Amino acid sequence: MLNKFTGPVIQKTEITQPLESQIVKENESTILKVEYNKPPETQVQWMHNGKTIEATFTDEFCSILEIHKVDKTRVGTYSVNVGDICSSSATIRIFNEEQEGEFLACFNCDSVYVESFE
Repeated sequence: MLNKFTGPVIQKTEITQPLESQIVKENESTILKVEYNKPPETQVQWMHNGKTIEATFTDEFCSILEIHKVDKTRVGTYSVNVGDICSSSATIRIFNEEQEGEFLACFNCDSVYVESFE
């Protein structure tokens, strides 16, 4: 009789909810969150403009980074590596209140689409 057992299906870690870029008012706080389908085999690593930073909270299925009092030193690109093969990135920018009359219709990755209402 043939053994039809092929072994367990090994599911790799995948990001199920990537980071989202944001425009934040200066001195306000924001949160970046990434979700994944299973615990990564290695650690979750956050970076800000290429420099390693510590997560605020990480568990088996998500990792959160709180950014307090956003100012010019806290804007830029944030990225997170989940295990060895998954990553996600987002851009944090400061909303300029001098842009009165402008509505931020969409913020997708590194692109900002602006509509003016007059």
